[in-house]
Amino acid sequence: MIEEPAQPEQVLDALLATLPQISSPGEEIVVHDAWVDTPRSVCVVYEHSLFGDGVMGLRRVITVHARSNDPQSTGEDFAWSLTEPLGTSRLHRGPFGVTWWGVVDEDDLPVPPTWRP
Repeated sequence: MIEEPAQPEQVLDALLATLPQISSPGEEIVVHDAWVDTPRSVCVVYEHSLFGDGVMGLRRVITVHARSNDPQSTGEDFAWSLTEPLGTSRLHRGPFGVTWWGVVDEDDLPVPPTWRP
């Protein structure tokens, strides 16, 4: 568990900076929205060009950093997770046509702040 602040803003910045660097030719990850959800979580709404899954959302709760006390490493790890096929992930259909994974409680699906009425 993280003893120090989770630093979600730095995690989010690293996620967004890493995505363009890790895309392969013919592969595109389009980020529709990304935000700090709580003091310990970050969300991203995206589409992956290779996986026809539609608009996907992922909430990542920051319990430990990928490398000790290094929020950038956590953002980089988060970005890499978006490049992988979902496999058997549990999916929840949410508002605005976003299918969420990495969300345990179906009654607590995130809504992007800029999409709220």
